[in-house]
Amino acid sequence: VAQHGIVVADATQAAEADAALVIVEWGAGAEDLFGYSAAEIVGQPLRTLLDPSDHATLAAEARRAHARPGEACRFVLCGVKQSGRRVPLDTSIAMWSAASGDRLGVVLRDTSKQILAERRLGEVEKNWRDIAENSADVLLLLDRAGTVIFMSRGLLGQPVDLMTDHPI
Repeated sequence: VAQHGIVVADATQAAEADAALVIVEWGAGAEDLFGYSAAEIVGQPLRTLLDPSDHATLAAEARRAHARPGEACRFVLCGVKQSGRRVPLDTSIAMWSAASGDRLGVVLRDTSKQILAERRLGEVEKNWRDIAENSADVLLLLDRAGTVIFMSRGLLGQPVDLMTDHPI
């Protein structure tokens, strides 16, 4: 299953505040990401893929891209899959002119797994620090150059920040 999708929308009216940004091309990755087939989604507004709270953000970014054709804009949106499940999306858009009108290319990347991994890593780090800071032993964490980047208080009772950033 793809973690990103590519969508092309008709952006001929993108400079207008209420532009529909109708989907005209739907990549296989977008189908995997959102669950809609091309037959179901082509011809629908691009905002169909988004949480309603992000419709204004999409419109504003599309107007910004319209003002600077060829330049990519990057931002975060909340997507809504066909199933109704919401997903965080790292979004990149760029505008260009085609014979059939202005086009908005959209690359959407599901960041759910990245966010979950970062959250889990933060929990592991917090647990490790809790254990290290409450140990009676002095625990050191060194970087490759031998500089102390973490030192538990242990029996020294010294504040950790006084002892870090010093080579051993």
